[in-house]
Amino acid sequence: MDVTEIAPEIEQLVSQELVCLSKLDELLSKEHLAIKNSNQESLQQHLLLKEPYITHLQQLEQQRNHVMICHGLAPTVEAFTDLLLAINSPELDARWDLVKQQLEEVKLHNEVNGRLINMRRNTNENILKILLGNRHVSNNTYSATGRKDTSVRTGLSFAV
Repeated sequence: MDVTEIAPEIEQLVSQELVCLSKLDELLSKEHLAIKNSNQESLQQHLLLKEPYITHLQQLEQQRNHVMICHGLAPTVEAFTDLLLAINSPELDARWDLVKQQLEEVKLHNEVNGRLINMRRNTNENILKILLGNRHVSNNTYSATGRKDTSVRTGLSFAV
């Protein structure tokens, strides 16, 4: 196979992936700040802005796989690694390594943000339960109104 035909397409796709990942990482940092500052409007905006980047990354991966298939290669990680070795471009290798590194960082950043959002949501739900007078997940002796809750047993009851 003549890699000189496929190399420019692969280089362009890898460069686009790198740009997209950089923008997504920047957006995730802003999302994290919105979570930290409890800024709901900003958080909603960042959640909506994140989706097109994720979709674009998926499309770039599909395009990369399509290019490989069109040139008679399997769309696998192993085949792509072999292709990079055949192209023998230190610059492309460095960009691809950066893509893999940033992809892992973006995944982790997104996972952390998701966990923080879930923790905040759970906290807010528990606070709402307390405010509405519903029994909280812990066994409080007193209700939300401050009255003694006789339905909660303390373990000090006597057998009759």
